[in-house]
Amino acid sequence: MGDASNATAAGNYRAGSLKGLDLTLGYTPAVASRQFERSSTDFAPNQTHSGLYGGILVRTVRRISDGKVISGPSLLVDEILSMNGVSSVSELVQTMWRGDVSAFAPPKDHIPQKKARMFLEYGPRGQASTNPRIFRSPRIGLDLSHSEIPTTSHDHPRILYVDKLYRYFTHPHLLNANGRFHTFLGVYKALKDNTNNSAEIGEEVAGLVGLQASTIAKYLHDYNAGVEEGRLVSFIGKSVKRPPTFLRMMGTLERFGAALRDPKA
Repeated sequence: MGDASNATAAGNYRAGSLKGLDLTLGYTPAVASRQFERSSTDFAPNQTHSGLYGGILVRTVRRISDGKVISGPSLLVDEILSMNGVSSVSELVQTMWRGDVSAFAPPKDHIPQKKARMFLEYGPRGQASTNPRIFRSPRIGLDLSHSEIPTTSHDHPRILYVDKLYRYFTHPHLLNANGRFHTFLGVYKALKDNTNNSAEIGEEVAGLVGLQASTIAKYLHDYNAGVEEGRLVSFIGKSVKRPPTFLRMMGTLERFGAALRDPKA
């Protein structure tokens, strides 16, 4: 967890407003952080999978005590800081956690060194409950505005990456703070795979996302406009913030991707 800039060589976090909580998965010595000592609660590496690793940026949590949804990476970190009674990430990590940033609970016989602990654990579920459906959408905040993308490019890594479904979420009706058109697109794509009836899809998306049918109709119109006649060059070098432009861009990328998969289509 840290500010937009990484920890300094001394292990301190620089000040900043763009904070986030990242969970690092897997184990590989090649990318181990030099900024922190190895945690006493880290799992021993599995040699069979020692080259596998990745990470998750946590964007949203729901507070169990009152059901409040905290959405946005920086606001999420602010909530964690508030819960621990500290004002900065460095104070949390160094003073409260004593430098131990492991996301796993320590062994039962472990003598606690931290003043406060935060770790992952399975939430209790009733016998009759089912796992929530997991949807995927493009990540929030990505577009084709970067200056290094040539206007004539069709295979630049940013073009190929921006519409990848790397944002995972459940309970889409609760995600009403930001990125609602991203949420719409993720739910729409999931339902579109099961039926070609646009009217049925629109009604179901509206119910799942919690948007008015008229808003869903506008979103579908913009997305389909991109699928049918969008031109990729129209979005290269442009900042995309508003729903109509974003959805047209995503529709265009869908059209572009289909052409790459089947040039004769």
